[in-house]
Amino acid sequence: MILSNTAPSGDCHPSIFGQLQTPVFLGDGAEDPKVSAGLGEKMTRVLSNGLGMDVTWKEYQGLGHWYRAEDEV
Repeated sequence: MILSNTAPSGDCHPSIFGQLQTPVFLGDGAEDPKVSAGLGEKMTRVLSNGLGMDVTWKEYQGLGHWYRAEDEV
């Protein structure tokens, strides 16, 4: 899990990024007052464009902040 609000710097060894092959799913409710969906979109770009990872992003219209909704995912 990568927990940072910044993209990797040039100090990171490039060969490490080739090892990041696990697909990632990111999703958020469009009406989430706690975590902006824009942050998820930004993280998707960082992981896919910056690190070359396989990332799927889904924004759920009409949903707010929730942790588990089995029928929605």
